[in-house]
Amino acid sequence: MPQLVIKNADDTSETYVISRLRTTIGRSARSDVCIPDAFASRLHAEVRQEGDNFWLQDLGSANGTRYNGKLVSNPVPVLSGGEIKIGETVIEFQNEAARKPQHATLIADNSQALDPSTTISFSRSKNPTSEILESQVSSRTDLLGLISKVGVTLLSSKNLEDTLNQVAALVFEAVPADRCVIMLRDQSEEDGMKIAVARERGKDDQPEEVRIAGP
Repeated sequence: MPQLVIKNADDTSETYVISRLRTTIGRSARSDVCIPDAFASRLHAEVRQEGDNFWLQDLGSANGTRYNGKLVSNPVPVLSGGEIKIGETVIEFQNEAARKPQHATLIADNSQALDPSTTISFSRSKNPTSEILESQVSSRTDLLGLISKVGVTLLSSKNLEDTLNQVAALVFEAVPADRCVIMLRDQSEEDGMKIAVARERGKDDQPEEVRIAGP
């Protein structure tokens, strides 16, 4: 269950379980998460759920909102362990489901005994990225919006794993894909490639096996 751990300036902390699509944070008692911070605006920021992903947005606050040390000017994706700072209050976003070990095995075409429920199969030649984007991005404005989100994602990430998981989240937002696999070159692997991220829409667990289907 996703939750926010509020760490107050007086060293006290409390936990708020996220159960709504839109969770507001601010000094006002009308906010879902009310923080006793003099530097916080009445309605300061919000954490918004979109599908399996969570986004942080500043709501025009006077003193700004920071995520992992960076000022938030546009909505940014938040991952488990990420820190939101409002005034002197630090709020950690936690999502235990997203912290499960990410391990997947790359399996070639001739592999046997595959479990369909834990296997992603995709083709190298089908659905080129350009064709998918052309079919989904209807205008230049939509394309620029997507590019902007990618830029914000890269700037807000803490490490490579964080970056790749956020890129996978953007893939599901941008195109009607059921699966997303990101692979990196690794000379220590037999095929010279390793799976960095493998995700299925609507599922928190990473599949144990990933099958590469040829043309």
